[in-house]
Amino acid sequence: VRGELVVNVQPPSARVRLDGKDPVPAPAHFRDLTPGSQHELLLSASGYEPKKVPVQVAAGENNYNYELTVLPSHGHRPHTNGGSPAKPSGDSIRTDDVLNPWGGN
Repeated sequence: VRGELVVNVQPPSARVRLDGKDPVPAPAHFRDLTPGSQHELLLSASGYEPKKVPVQVAAGENNYNYELTVLPSHGHRPHTNGGSPAKPSGDSIRTDDVLNPWGGN
């Protein structure tokens, strides 16, 4: 009996690469693997930290579930322009001629 890997990943847009081969969309199903063999999965998705995980294949179906971690401040990182600090985004409220971008007093 050969081994199979079924790899489920969150987010649904993730891609799975087995042993450096071309990535496939999750959920990924890899068939006809040698029982007892070691493999490496590379899980990736835009805006998430990639994850490398070693797996060992047993005879029959092997199910793995993973969740990727969102990159810190992905898409929300303050940018600078020529060394000037970025202005906070969002609504601004003016109180006593002081600009308060967080809406507090």
